[in-house]
Amino acid sequence: MHHVEVVQLCYDGTRFEVTERELAGIASPPVAGPGGWQLVAPGLTNAIAAGDDLLQPVTAQHDSKHQSGVCRWRWQDGHWTAAAFVPVCVGSEPSLVRLANRSLLFAARLSGEQVGTILILRSADDGAT
Repeated sequence: MHHVEVVQLCYDGTRFEVTERELAGIASPPVAGPGGWQLVAPGLTNAIAAGDDLLQPVTAQHDSKHQSGVCRWRWQDGHWTAAAFVPVCVGSEPSLVRLANRSLLFAARLSGEQVGTILILRSADDGAT
């Protein structure tokens, strides 16, 4: 069994601390937005700022279908909420980086018939597509 842990960190310029920690088991992983995608594994990179939101590469599942994609985290009611998930591909080990021109690059190792292939996609709309 594995767990998904969501940790809220705070840094005021001199002190770094954990202000909130939530541990969800495999039986009740966090759900992203109205689509019902359950977040089952983080990607290989940290979340990236997108205005007041954070974008994080993750692997999620919905009706026994696994997809790698981008989760949008939003600060609501005093904690971070998985507000939306954009599925990108059937794969694993997703990563996300922001380029100097503000676009995003998403990468994942594909599975199934395309095993061994690395998919790299660019998004110019902050991960909406």
